[in-house]
Amino acid sequence: MSLLFIVGHGRAGTTVLLNALNTSPDVFLLGEAQLYREGREPNFRERYNAMHESWGNQATKSSYAPKLPGCSEASDGLTYLEALQKQYTLVGEKIVLGPAYAGHDIGRLRDGMECEWRDARYVFALRNPAAVVESAERLFGDQPLQLIGSVIDTLLLFVHSSRLLRHVAVVVHEHVNIEKIVRLGEWLGVDLNEGALLYDGLRRSADTYIEQSPFSEFLKKLSAIYNQLIDEIGAGEIMLSPSKLQVEQALPGFNTARQQPLGSVVNQLLVLKKEIFAAEAAAEEAALYEGVVAAPDDPQAHFDLAQVLIGLDRWPQALTQLEVAARLRPSDGETLRFLGEAQIRAGQTDVAVETLDKSMRIAPSAGAAYWLAEGFIQTKQFERAVEAANAATTMDSSNPHVWLLLAIAAAKHDDREKALKAARRAVDLDPDHPAFAAHLTFLLESETPAPSEPKLEPQPDPKLEPKPKPKRKPKISSDPVGNDDRMPTE
Repeated sequence: MSLLFIVGHGRAGTTVLLNALNTSPDVFLLGEAQLYREGREPNFRERYNAMHESWGNQATKSSYAPKLPGCSEASDGLTYLEALQKQYTLVGEKIVLGPAYAGHDIGRLRDGMECEWRDARYVFALRNPAAVVESAERLFGDQPLQLIGSVIDTLLLFVHSSRLLRHVAVVVHEHVNIEKIVRLGEWLGVDLNEGALLYDGLRRSADTYIEQSPFSEFLKKLSAIYNQLIDEIGAGEIMLSPSKLQVEQALPGFNTARQQPLGSVVNQLLVLKKEIFAAEAAAEEAALYEGVVAAPDDPQAHFDLAQVLIGLDRWPQALTQLEVAARLRPSDGETLRFLGEAQIRAGQTDVAVETLDKSMRIAPSAGAAYWLAEGFIQTKQFERAVEAANAATTMDSSNPHVWLLLAIAAAKHDDREKALKAARRAVDLDPDHPAFAAHLTFLLESETPAPSEPKLEPQPDPKLEPKPKPKRKPKISSDPVGNDDRMPTE
């Protein structure tokens, strides 16, 4: 199948690019079909057409899925795309990105691009971040901080894809002209002479919004980084140069003495992303503290605040809020699970074992079982630690961290065979994690139980066992930096 995808943040010029590409008789691109998220859901055509009709769109290539020969009404989106390919040279969709709370999942899209659609052609639509944020906030009421964060993620995805995939081009909204669209058509092997006319006299928004925004500091930084990135695209070019893409570059915190411009752009984006997440969390924390003050007897208010504090790795403060929440609702297994973890991290192991045992009786979970096993290891109750770790692997069998904990518990219980089996399973699930391989190597080379130091403290992967979301509408995005800081780094 000859696949073509437009990828860009909402309000970055994806629609005019979609319309331009669809002017070619050899191209059929759907508009926001969400195939990377919902590609295998049945009845695609009915759902897709109803969505665009509800948006008030007339039937065009980008807003209507026609009935196709040999494709049943019950077909899913990917099957429909295969049928569409028999009619056109290039088929695909416009993929619009945005904040996680709106349902966008850039990580999942990246995985699909790398694995399922590796040979597809991608055209990224980029636009000045200030114009994107201003437009999205004005039209959709989106939150500026989260918009800035999702723009950063989109720019990082563009560089990442350009480095790793075969066919990645870009249209920069501020610099696009008729000649570049014609050049894009030549790259795709289709005639875009008519589509190029859509860019004649195209209005570009001024970025005066920067000075008016309460987050002008972040927008100024992001706009400067964006301009550096665009400077790396040569004049008249529609993609980044391979000579710039394939030079190895260091991440933030490592030796960046020989950093090249593109590597610097990536690192600046990563650092700014952390700053944005911290600002989001601080705003959410302040709002939740106000909620606790306004409703001191509401256990959910204390629990929600604790979750934000955990995301910031502020466990002592989270422990205080979880203690209040548990006192107000003593039979909530979820609250007790996090309270038990916080107690172990605070060195209150004996009381944590009681808390987690109660959580397991009320609402069994892999997280509660994991931390209960950790508590039993610390109190030298190794047989019970093995039982709890076994329960964790049963409930979360694809998580290598629970298998490593079972290996540790079994080794301490002098069950070398079980320890080896569990350690091998952890390595099979994540062969690149140094702690898993090191522990397996130690068991293979030693006749004695594994040492207790260094203390590994693995835990269930947040991606497999996500932290409970506050019942209120979440205001901060799930940030891999904030969550993964809780993971062990050996």
